[in-house]
Amino acid sequence: MIWTNPEWVRHVRCLLRPSRAIAAVVIPVVLCAVTYDLAAREQVGVGLYLLFFHVLIICQFFGFGLWCIYSCGQALVRERIFQTFDFWRTTRLTASELIWGMLYGAPIRGYVAVGVTIPIGMLSGMAAGYEPIKVVSVYLFLFFLALFLSLVALLSSMLADKLQTGFALAFVPLSILSLLPGLGSSPLPGLAGGSPIYVVAELLGNGRDVYARDAVLFGFPIPVAVAAGILYMTFGTWIFIMLRRNIKKEPENIQLLSRMQLIGFAVFCNVMLYAFLDAPAQSPGVIMTLVFLLNAVLLYVIGVMALTPPERLREWWRNTRGRPWAIFAEDGISWPWVALVAMAAILLYGFVNLALLGDAGSGVEGMKRVTMSLVIVALFATRDSLFLQWCQFYRFRQPLVAGGLYIGLYYLVVLTLLKLEYTHVYLTPFWSMANDQIELVPFTLSLLIQGIAILALIYAIRSCLTEKSTGPDAV
Repeated sequence: MIWTNPEWVRHVRCLLRPSRAIAAVVIPVVLCAVTYDLAAREQVGVGLYLLFFHVLIICQFFGFGLWCIYSCGQALVRERIFQTFDFWRTTRLTASELIWGMLYGAPIRGYVAVGVTIPIGMLSGMAAGYEPIKVVSVYLFLFFLALFLSLVALLSSMLADKLQTGFALAFVPLSILSLLPGLGSSPLPGLAGGSPIYVVAELLGNGRDVYARDAVLFGFPIPVAVAAGILYMTFGTWIFIMLRRNIKKEPENIQLLSRMQLIGFAVFCNVMLYAFLDAPAQSPGVIMTLVFLLNAVLLYVIGVMALTPPERLREWWRNTRGRPWAIFAEDGISWPWVALVAMAAILLYGFVNLALLGDAGSGVEGMKRVTMSLVIVALFATRDSLFLQWCQFYRFRQPLVAGGLYIGLYYLVVLTLLKLEYTHVYLTPFWSMANDQIELVPFTLSLLIQGIAILALIYAIRSCLTEKSTGPDAV
């Protein structure tokens, strides 16, 4: 039970002292009274309650969501700043107990503030003509959404080193949610179901007023609320796995997922794409573009997530030198996992292309194009991830940030200074994104050039691994 969780109890005792608890109860009630008075000046009868209920729902969703993001987005960063993190993580509480205690404890004042306004919302909603079960379902979704936002914010807090950084990273999911309504008319209408606007409208029975297109799951129409539940639960589960693996670790030792979990996450993202894709209404070219763009992003994300801290990589090198299968070890180098993700994406697309897409399938030529494009992007993702791994052995204060800036500068220079069409396929992966057909000769030369670059980076990393670690200070 959450109320027996020591971490939750700690937050309740700290954040709900009498003065703070009274403020968390009184201020929302006063604001409700002021809002009702303002609405009464504009409407009367059922229209008054309808206007007041809608304004209250908007304020509850927006205010509670922001409070969860703010409080959880700074929770772990504060422990480090106040130098209590070592004490906090070395308690006998498990990682799961710490996570649940933090998720429900850090935003506890928000839960109290929303809780005291729920009876007001229930009464106004029923007075406005909504069935009680619909109003209850809206509030259940509110707490479900708040939990998801808290999970994402807690993950950002775990990765941040400053309060401002944790707070800024926590607003990323809010930005994504604000963009989801635009997907309602896209090839992936189900992803728009992640927007709280559509879900609340459907739960209240007004879905067709704001969302005229059905969400689909493997081609079958589903309610928007079901699509939202699938998205929040599945992605929330992955975020919880990342937190449980790393919440007790120092920032420099964090690896969000294990190597096999990285493969599973990549496959999961592809399955979600095919599940929410409205394939019969799309052309093969659109489907290929979506598959390619998703996996291009995934290859770079996996390349970064598979990076190993330098000291652990040195230990791997000392303990497994000369063993061929050591490259697949948990603390090994990152490139095999980028290659496996690309292979899994190609095989999955081939299976879906043959078995599920039917007339929307791209055929043999489309399969060839997707395969060659993903191979090219996998080469560049491998090269760039190896460069980031190499940067970790040198005296950068933030090696991943510094390495990312160097990579960005490289692509900027290449794209702005070089104008030859075929040069881009050798020096950037973007050429494959803009061409309907990749010719064999540029593809082969790209393999050769990037293969040489990858081998050079592997040799440079190997040289760093054979050197004696002196632990230089960052500059």
